[in-house]
Amino acid sequence: MPKPYHKNPRQITVKQFDNLADTLARLGDLSGVVHELNTDEIIGGNQRIKVFGIDKCEIELTQTFDVPDAQGTVALGYIVWEGKRYAYRQVRWDARMAEEANIVANRAGGDWDYD
Repeated sequence: MPKPYHKNPRQITVKQFDNLADTLARLGDLSGVVHELNTDEIIGGNQRIKVFGIDKCEIELTQTFDVPDAQGTVALGYIVWEGKRYAYRQVRWDARMAEEANIVANRAGGDWDYD
């Protein structure tokens, strides 16, 4: 079983942990590129797609779902950039969920232990 990195400087409070658990359960993993199909907008990963030059990349879907799952996911896959794979997820969310996910994806939670 993997263990946390012994020098991880980021720590979160109980409240931040509970918020993380809640958003993961409702919105899913926001750490890769998250593409909202209803508006054709990137909700999470906007800076990544700039680096990738997304219009020049191949997107490989590895799983598709006829109906969105509980987190709104309709497809999972990878963006191929310079021969490497980076997480990619397609969702169908309403405007409120998309806005919340964008805020969560762009906010860093926790505090730094500088020691």
